[in-house]
Amino acid sequence: KIFPPAINGVVVPAISILFANLIATTINTLRQRQLDIRTCLNMEAGQLRILQSLLDCSFPNHPSHTLSCRRYLTQYTTRLIAESQPTMTVESLDY
Repeated sequence: KIFPPAINGVVVPAISILFANLIATTINTLRQRQLDIRTCLNMEAGQLRILQSLLDCSFPNHPSHTLSCRRYLTQYTTRLIAESQPTMTVESLDY
């Protein structure tokens, strides 16, 4: 037989501390992932801006090449935005 004072005195506080530690670790991990995603997203946006500015200067005598490269850049950006939507499915992406 387990006595209720033993359960309330030692077990419940120990379990509550363990669960609090688990929750704190989970929240910390999720927050760090969110910060990493934000950092990667900002780096990607900066690189896309640099690529766009380089594209404007790259083919001054060949406007068709510039238009083609700009179209590829637009397709890539559109795909990134589509993949970040919560309702995105693999079937909805164009390969």
